[in-house]
Amino acid sequence: MVEPRDLWIFERNRLLILKSLFCCENHLCSSDFMNSLDIPKNLVSYHLKTLRENGYVQEKPVGRNKNYQLHPNKINQVIYVLKAVGLIDEAIPLENK
Repeated sequence: MVEPRDLWIFERNRLLILKSLFCCENHLCSSDFMNSLDIPKNLVSYHLKTLRENGYVQEKPVGRNKNYQLHPNKINQVIYVLKAVGLIDEAIPLENK
């Protein structure tokens, strides 16, 4: 369930980043978001930082780059949010935990 204090997550670019991470089985780097979502680098960095600081995204250094993935503890909340805004199919089940 999304609490009122979590409404910040409903920003368009954050939702698109979360959807990309949810739909991708591999880790993504910031240039992946810039290319696929057509979001400038500064906004990608800002939104990834916000998602990371709020526990939704994990960051893994790989050489000079950083790769990102959804935090396993937040997957159900991400599914719930993405369903609520119509970015993923309602039929996708929640993860069993």
